[in-house]
Amino acid sequence: MVCSHPRDIIPSPTRFQCLYGGIEAVFGDSDKARTSANKLRRLQQGTRSAIVYALEFRQLACDVNWGEVALIDQFRCGLHDDVQDLLLTLADPSSFSEAITQAIRCDNRLFERRQEKKVTSNAQLWNSRPTTLPLVPQTTPVARPASFGPASMQIDAAKFKPLTEAKKFRRRTNNMCLYCGNPGHIARQCLQKLVKLQVQAVETPQKLENKNIQSQ
Repeated sequence: MVCSHPRDIIPSPTRFQCLYGGIEAVFGDSDKARTSANKLRRLQQGTRSAIVYALEFRQLACDVNWGEVALIDQFRCGLHDDVQDLLLTLADPSSFSEAITQAIRCDNRLFERRQEKKVTSNAQLWNSRPTTLPLVPQTTPVARPASFGPASMQIDAAKFKPLTEAKKFRRRTNNMCLYCGNPGHIARQCLQKLVKLQVQAVETPQKLENKNIQSQ
């Protein structure tokens, strides 16, 4: 059999392009849809926000021919458990877009609640911290020296002895008290001498009274 025209045996490049385009139109979209469907079934929110999860889910949903009900069911199955529990308190969505909106609101509310708990927990830890009173330095009372006050002066005054002429001369020369020997004052201004005189003035009536009692 003889061909009437060469094009009946050798197709032109245009025919190859049309044939390839037809094969891709039939099988290529089918493989992409199947891949996207498998990804949708495995897709989970995990630790991501509901917004990021919804964006990826919607992108894959563009490649499949699922209905609204199937998309809503699969979308909710991939959400976090806390978000799914909170969605049970809401009315069923009427569309896939409404389902996404509800999920994002629930996820945002849960995030806000977790932040509130963190603030409350930190405040409780701060309030329950052990309070330590400031250490007050302990002051040790300073003991007064034994030779202090009129009583000690009385004892010192009782120890005085008559001065020799040499000691009197030395004290006068050095402007020292003839009674106590300290510089800066004279004998009639000496505090120790005045104290002794006061003590004697107090003791003298008492001694006289004791003598009268003994004489009786």
